[in-house]
Amino acid sequence: MLVLRSESNVSVHTYPEHNALYINSFRCRTLCDPRVIVDTFIQKLHPEKMLSQKHNEIYKNMK
Repeated sequence: MLVLRSESNVSVHTYPEHNALYINSFRCRTLCDPRVIVDTFIQKLHPEKMLSQKHNEIYKNMK
């Protein structure tokens, strides 16, 4: 599967010994929705179980 995104990043961690896959999806701007990448994996992989957590952190005036 190939998914191209700009202004964001995605990491995928696999743990075959636990039959698990972890996806982190981050956005750098408000133009993209990180949930899109997670939904794409769900649609393609049809997981038996899923846990999703959303964290909102806004960093202002970082220098």
